[in-house]
Amino acid sequence: MRLLLCLFLLSVPLVAQEKPCNFWRASNVAVFTINAGIQAADLALTEHRLGQGWIELNPLGQSRGARYGLKSMAVGLPIGLAYLCHRVGWHGAEKFMPVTFMVAGGIGVGYNLR
Repeated sequence: MRLLLCLFLLSVPLVAQEKPCNFWRASNVAVFTINAGIQAADLALTEHRLGQGWIELNPLGQSRGARYGLKSMAVGLPIGLAYLCHRVGWHGAEKFMPVTFMVAGGIGVGYNLR
């Protein structure tokens, strides 16, 4: 499994792109910014609710440091995955990566607002 992952990651720069396109175009920046906003809202509302006596349902986010680490990964990981898809030429999946994290963060925001 590790060998396949290494081969995939090493082959990404070798994929030829037919036309050069900009990864940091306005639509990508907008999607990444919206994702960061949703993740920040989820973290802020979670901290607020924990201060009111609620409990953290995510077993990985029981400590404050783990929650902040998970949310920073939820902002950075989709950018990295989208860039990987961009380099391979999967431009449809490039937009899909941050959207999945936005949906998960939105569910957390919705749960905290109820």
